[in-house]
Amino acid sequence: MSEKPTKARVLALWGKGGSGKTTSALAIASLSATAGHRTLIVDADPQRSASEWHSVSENPAFAVHSTDVGQVASLMERARARYDVVIIDNPPACYAGSAEIAKRADLSLIVARPFRFDVTLAIEWVGRLQRVGTIPLVALTAAPPSRLNTEPPSVKAARAVEAGRGFIVASADYASAHSPRTDSTRFGRRQYGQQQPRPP
Repeated sequence: MSEKPTKARVLALWGKGGSGKTTSALAIASLSATAGHRTLIVDADPQRSASEWHSVSENPAFAVHSTDVGQVASLMERARARYDVVIIDNPPACYAGSAEIAKRADLSLIVARPFRFDVTLAIEWVGRLQRVGTIPLVALTAAPPSRLNTEPPSVKAARAVEAGRGFIVASADYASAHSPRTDSTRFGRRQYGQQQPRPP
């Protein structure tokens, strides 16, 4: 993300509670803001975790706006005019308005842990998004660490199930994601990035 986009990009994140969806949204927003992009998280998750983090963060590098999921689609065009990157943290369930969000977003990312129940729900999400003409990506989070460059069985199984259905799948190693070097993936009171968003 070293070059500023010529057009605002909208990324919609989907996934069940506890999948790492909001943490992923915060990490992506941090990377985007650090690269110099005006970045906004639209917090449509009823838990408001992103908004809570933002309220206690010192000098956050990106903006967070909380809203009802039914208002997200109409908000997206206004956000495109003011920001370079817009990240939508969607609710953990399908709501009225979800289909319209998926249609208007440039990219949808489904976040899931590499376990049977989580993967089953991720596949259901893929089906919903495909029915509205969206081809989502899938990210496996909290994956057990690799041993001798070999993925754990749970990660292999999840990747095989999802890839077999034509999904593009990536996984995040839990150990490396929580190492001291990876500040952008740490969820807490500390600042996610040093650079402030430019005013619109």
